Amino acid sequence: MHNYQFNIPNPKAKTYAIITFIMVSINLFGFGLIFFKVYGIAQYITILGIFTSAVPWLYYLLNKKNLPLAMLAISLIVSSIMWFYFNNVGVGVLVLVFATLGYFTTKKSIIFINNEAITYPAITNKKYSWAQVSNVLYKDDILTIDLKNNTLYQIKLEQPLANQQAIDTFNTFCKNCIQAITLQ
Repeated sequence: MHNYQFNIPNPKAKTYAIITFIMVSINLFGFGLIFFKVYGIAQYITILGIFTSAVPWLYYLLNKKNLPLAMLAISLIVSSIMWFYFNNVGVGVLVLVFATLGYFTTKKSIIFINNEAITYPAITNKKYSWAQVSNVLYKDDILTIDLKNNTLYQIKLEQPLANQQAIDTFNTFCKNCIQAITLQ
């Protein structure tokens, strides 16, 4: 059984990183302002908010602007909970929505191709049986998937296949899968 995986590049990742940096900065400075306006246990909560925002903020600045998804998600969710604690529901909801959208924006998109089907990444993965596929071709680092319902996917891949022999093997595999279905 052949299994192929292709990573789809995310052209919006850098934009999301910049917007995330701005969102984390707003949280950091927002909790900093609240720190001077509250007393008692609320001050300790703002310190936690400052800390949970400062860690990814500093990490972003020091590590070539790469921010791990888990660190970001935890920071934004904890910040959202703290905004709710301070009765700032609008900001809490905005931060929570941003964390949720960030998950979908930054998750790795991988196309899986095997003997059974082609799985194409979307909000919910789309699975196409070989009976639904008209043609699949890999050429010049571009994967083309042509479906019988007039849907065409053309993706320039992040990690191209290693050599011409691997490309020929993949194209032959896809052609054989399509032919096997049409012969049935």
